[in-house]
This record gives sequence, structure tokens and C-alpha cells, in this order.
Amino acid sequence: MSYVDAYRHPHDIVDIFKDFLNYLEICISKLTKENKTIYICGDFNADLLKYEDNNNYKKFYDLASSYGIFPTILLPTRVTEHSATIVDNIFTNNLDKSIKSGNIKTDFSDHYSQFISVQNLIIDLKSITIYKRDYSNFSEKSFRDDMSIQNFHNDLENIDDQFQDFYFKLEGCVDRHAPLKKLTPKEIKLNQKPWISKELNKMIKTKNKLFNRKKRQPNNENIKILYNLFRNRVNRELIKSKKYYYTKYFEENNNNSKKVWEGIRSIINIKNSKKTSINQLKINDRIIDQPKEIAETVNNFFVEIGTNTEKNIPINPSTRPAKYLKDYNNVNFNISPITNKEIVEIITDLDNKSTGPQSIPVYLLKLIVDLIINPLSNIISNSFTSGVFPNALKVSKVIPIHKGESAEEVNNYRPISLLSIFDKIIEKAMHKRLYSFLNSAFVRIIQLHLLY
Repeated sequence: MSYVDAYRHPHDIVDIFKDFLNYLEICISKLTKENKTIYICGDFNADLLKYEDNNNYKKFYDLASSYGIFPTILLPTRVTEHSATIVDNIFTNNLDKSIKSGNIKTDFSDHYSQFISVQNLIIDLKSITIYKRDYSNFSEKSFRDDMSIQNFHNDLENIDDQFQDFYFKLEGCVDRHAPLKKLTPKEIKLNQKPWISKELNKMIKTKNKLFNRKKRQPNNENIKILYNLFRNRVNRELIKSKKYYYTKYFEENNNNSKKVWEGIRSIINIKNSKKTSINQLKINDRIIDQPKEIAETVNNFFVEIGTNTEKNIPINPSTRPAKYLKDYNNVNFNISPITNKEIVEIITDLDNKSTGPQSIPVYLLKLIVDLIINPLSNIISNSFTSGVFPNALKVSKVIPIHKGESAEEVNNYRPISLLSIFDKIIEKAMHKRLYSFLNSAFVRIIQLHLLY
């Protein structure tokens, strides 16, 4: 976080005010490049209530807002018998809805005092457990060779046994070549800045060593020069790497407005308002803060919400759903056999999104699609013909997303389910068949109407 105290003399002469704005922009520009939460507090002597009437005050507000920095004090901070003005304020780029701010009336000044209350979650990186696939020794050829010698039991009749045999061998192969690795606190921190490569990280370590050496030898001019040169080089490389990362990011997500805005927010340091971590909940006037109890409470709420909503819907015994089904379709829905070509097309078009249990990275799945096509095709065909869905794929990872208002109320959260990657493949295959059937049925009904 960066905290700045400011004061501007109450001169509204155009040239003096222009100098103030120029200096303010230099300061804000430097602060925003650090990608930190900023708080600028002070007596700016720029009445925001006169935004429409005073061009200087308008430029002042527009300058701050152009950097994503907005005022938190919206009521007069100096009130006299003849005037009420907002000249004192606290500007910030922290747009969290939980922020509380306002004025405190005091008798020791003709200006009110301002306050801002921010709930900052202190993250202890040591307490966080994150696993990530380690590709440092990964070889596409070795991975494919290992996968090619796997013997899948395609003669199994039970769909659950068939999928477990398939996934057990697939997961074992993935774990051998790209094992899950527990990230260290330092790796978790670096993971938040993906443009910092291993080479850049080594350069940063070297720079830090030179800095420590400069501190130990303050009179050594050669060390000072060496440190300054290397520091500048590291800064140039960081800027270059970050620019390349975001250029590539926006090129890859050019047609995805959600991803584009996520990228913009990360650049200007506007945090996503959707909370996925819950620290405490208020249930029946009781605060619960134990992770297990919170998880069970949220799970019960999501499970029971459908039933509880149904109870509140009035039932009309005289009205039946069939009443609205005037034109019946007499053609049965027959599921056509799935082909290897279709499965390859589905996997090729998969996005690199987060997945739930019983999954492998999409990148690895695409590498071996030709080697697993037969067992996967048998599983999907067996599921379609038997009408049985593998039990292992019925499990999902549910993430509660905060919708708004109080974060302590469980009904202010909605669930997002992360499904298995194979769940998505089967879903896309079924969607294609169901859509084709409904489309043809609709055309048939239209034709009947035209005939009669």
C-alpha cells in the first residue's frame, strides 16, 4: 500500500493550479506503476461540489479518476453559516464495497476530520497450500511414448469400472511426467506476476545481492556504479517482459471481453469484487469462523435452496404442465453413435479453463488425443447406450461467489461448479445430438402447421 498526505494552498490562479496538477500527475503516475493500493489524503482546497462550475476542480477530479483513483468523501467537509464545501478528501483506487468512510465532527478546527475504514485480509502465504504441475523436466515425446504403451481394458462392461481404469492409467502417466508440486510462499508470490521468468528472477536476486554489498561498502564507488547499472538493466527487462506478457494476453483474448477486462483490472490494480474466500458467516445471530463449519453451512444452503424455493411457490391443482404442450412430437429421440473424429474436434476446441476433479490439463489432453481416442470413445458410447453416467464424473468442485451486500450472509453467495474435463466432453457430444433433434422437431412442427 502507498499512503500520501497532500495539501494545496487555496489559490485558484490558472498557472499555479496547472503546476499543482502537473506535479500531482507525476506522483500518481509513479504510484500506479507500482501496482499497489493507493490512498491520497489531504486538504486539496478543490471543492468537488463545484465540479460542473469550476474548470480547475473539474480537471483535478478528472485527473485522479483517469488513473482509477476516486474520492471516498462525498459530504461537505467544511461547513459555515454561508457555505458547505468538499475540500478535504481521501482518494483511493481500492473500490472494495466493504470500505466505510465519512466525516468526524470536531471543535478544534473549522474543517471536519475524515476517516476511512478498510477490511484488509492479511494473507499468510505460509498457511496457503497450492499445488501446480511441474513442467521443468517435461518432454512431449517421453509423455506420448509412455501414454502409447498403456493397456486400457476396453472389454469392461461396467461404465464406472471402465472410466476408473481409463483415468487411473491416464493420471498415473501425467503424474510421472508433470508431477504436482507444492508451491513455496515465494513461488506463490511470484505466481501473481507471471511475466517474471526464471531468468528475470535470477537477475532480481543478483540485483539484491549487489544492493546488500553496496550497503556493506558505502564508500566503494565501483560497487555503486555496478549496482546502478544492473538495477537499471533489471528495471528495463521487467518493463519489457510485462509489456510482452500483456500484449500477448490481449492478443489471445481479443474476442473474450471478460478476459480483456480482467487484464485491464490487473494493470490498473482494480481488484475483482467477486470474493471466493469466506472468513466468517453470520447464522442465526451467531458468528461462525471455522473453515469446516463454514464449508458445511454453505454446502447445506446450496443443496437446500431449490427445495426451500419450491415450498414458496403456490400450487394450482387445476393447471397441469401438459396443458401448454399442444403440439406433441411423436418422433423418438435416438442418440446417434459417437465417432473418433467428433471427439478429436471437441477436444481440439476446448478452452484452457479451470476444471474440477477427475481432470488433467487441457494442454496435455490435446497432446495425446490420438492415443486415448479409442478408450474414451468406448466410455462415451457405453454411457449413451446404457443411459448411465460415470459416478466419478458426478463430483464437482463448488466455489461460492459473493454477489454483493454483506459478505457474512450466506444468501449473498451463488455457486459455481467446476466439472471434470471429461464431463465437458460428454456434455458437448450430447448437446450436439439434442440440439440437432430439437431443431429437426421444430422444423417438422412448422411443416405440419403449413400443411394444415
